Amino acid sequence: MNQVFKAEGRVHESENMILMTEAEIRSKKIALNVLMNRETSTPFEIETEYQVKFSPKADLDTIYLASNRSDILHMEHEIHSMEKNINLMRQESKPDFRIRFDHMSNYSAWMSRQFSLMGMLSIPIAPWSSKMYKSEIKSMNFEKEAMRQEKAAMLTKILGMSKTMENDLLNMQRQLSNYETKILPSLEKFLRASILSYQENKADLSTVIDGWESVSMSQMNYLDQLQKYYEMIVEYEKTIER
Repeated sequence: MNQVFKAEGRVHESENMILMTEAEIRSKKIALNVLMNRETSTPFEIETEYQVKFSPKADLDTIYLASNRSDILHMEHEIHSMEKNINLMRQESKPDFRIRFDHMSNYSAWMSRQFSLMGMLSIPIAPWSSKMYKSEIKSMNFEKEAMRQEKAAMLTKILGMSKTMENDLLNMQRQLSNYETKILPSLEKFLRASILSYQENKADLSTVIDGWESVSMSQMNYLDQLQKYYEMIVEYEKTIER
């Protein structure tokens, strides 16, 4: 009797797990429909033949990241802007000569037209002015160099993260393959053998329950690992902005 009650309890636990899984599936469907601006009750069809397989980016390096990461591109634009400002500051520190020409027409025919030509020359020769320009240019050069170093450090960090994720994904891919080809088939064979032995009165019900729990737990572990695998692929593609 204790084995029967144990089996009955496991059946009810499985029913609860199925209810939780179905509720989570409905929540995910609603979230996906909202993202795609569709009715929340729109059904999804699962493409069973499609297989997700991770392939590392062959030419992944700092040059690739610098040309594809939006934050790195933004930093590069900031550096170019700083260089423009430095050049502008250098031009302002040099002597500047300008010419202004004006003319005025009179309404009276007997009055002559008036013309004026003005030349302007600015020479920043004052000691305090020269020091100010040099200090500003030096400060801006320091800021530009600091941003260059920050960009290089960020590229190195992102590349290291990407390579680590590639290694983890390839390892997870091998683990999933072991689940699919070795672990789950072996446990399912054990469960079928346990059921057969129980039917022939060569094993008790506890053996069958243990076999079923082993299969269920391994399947759940496999699905959890598969979900992490998919999520890491998405994170990897976001990191390199493929």
